[in-house]
Amino acid sequence: MGGIVVLDRGGEQGVKHGNAAMFKAMVAIRFGPLPEPLLARIDEASESELLKWGEQMFVASNLEAVFGKI
Repeated sequence: MGGIVVLDRGGEQGVKHGNAAMFKAMVAIRFGPLPEPLLARIDEASESELLKWGEQMFVASNLEAVFGKI
């Protein structure tokens, strides 16, 4: 049965957390272990920041090229 899924605020936070966790895993595969300050920065990032960084990750040669100063 199809329908519209409505997420409450907690559900939205869960999705955001899941997106951040997936993004951290992808960045770590590409560049190796991530420094703790960067992990915290990713956890606090907006969805638009994650998307922007995700796009940059595929053409960047290092973490600084994706995130700027770490």
